[in-house]
Amino acid sequence: EFGRKRARNDYPLLALLEMGTRLSKVPDSDLLDSSTRARMRLMAEFGHRFIATSLGVPSDELVSAVRDVGGVFALEANLTLREFGLARDHLRSIRKRSGVRLYLSVIEDGLDDRVEGSTFSHAVKAGFALDQAERNMEFVSKAVADGTIDGITVRLERSESLPAASRRLGALCSKARCRILASLKLHGAAADRWTDDRETAARAAQAMVLSRFENGVWFIFDTFMDVDRGFYPRNAFIDRRFNPRAMARTCRRLSALFPEQGPFVVAEGNSTEVITFKHSNRKHLLVCAPRTRAAALLESLPGDTCVQDLIGERSRSGSSLRHWLAKVSRSDREKYEAVLAYLD
Repeated sequence: EFGRKRARNDYPLLALLEMGTRLSKVPDSDLLDSSTRARMRLMAEFGHRFIATSLGVPSDELVSAVRDVGGVFALEANLTLREFGLARDHLRSIRKRSGVRLYLSVIEDGLDDRVEGSTFSHAVKAGFALDQAERNMEFVSKAVADGTIDGITVRLERSESLPAASRRLGALCSKARCRILASLKLHGAAADRWTDDRETAARAAQAMVLSRFENGVWFIFDTFMDVDRGFYPRNAFIDRRFNPRAMARTCRRLSALFPEQGPFVVAEGNSTEVITFKHSNRKHLLVCAPRTRAAALLESLPGDTCVQDLIGERSRSGSSLRHWLAKVSRSDREKYEAVLAYLD
């Protein structure tokens, strides 16, 4: 009644391994706990890497823990712009002592979003909005040039197109000579429960493909497990019983299709719903759209083009486009779809 039993649960770790995921963002408390830190060290030996995020300037204890684990390749400091200005010299010292990248995640207190007459705002957002990051490009460029940070965190809301945002983020990286952590939000309004697993799975497929373009951008979803109560309820990669949802299955299939670590090459014709890329001398189309639209986008391809259903309940080997089109014509054509087409 006056304590808490500690129990080790390997199911989330197993889900990560099954998905082929090798990067996680974790709170600084994970690194500061000796038992958790030991587990992270074991994961690092299998090639897993971590980004440790802290509220405020990273402590000296955290910097020492980063060196101890070995798998931490970046620190994320959540600060207001005022706090960042006061801590620039300290942050440069941390970046040098830790030997890892340092990202600035700007905290907004939500004062501009308050309801008229309210005295307190519950909405605290972390990370630059995309428009805000572009407006502050000169500020970011100077902070990178003087060795204070390596890059910034940019938050992308659920409604924002990932292909379009990726192009803008890549341009920002190039102009400011920085790196970017793109924090992908799965939720909408505080009381809006988001449970469309097919649409979020398609978004995960886009993020995985875009992450293989060498443009300095990393994509990280804001939660791994469902949030089923309180503010911002939403489905994620695994449910509360640790079973994989469509997002996890989609990531697992893409990891199996592209096990090599080589980058993807951007090809022509990319849009909000279609990402065209080349890998191992083969051209691919990733189509993410409602089925009626996805079918229309693929119908111009040869009927024997190989396609892969990335969302279906059961893992399927590739089939011909002709077979896939016949199947979706008999099903709910408004469901969201993520299809990978191979073009020799």
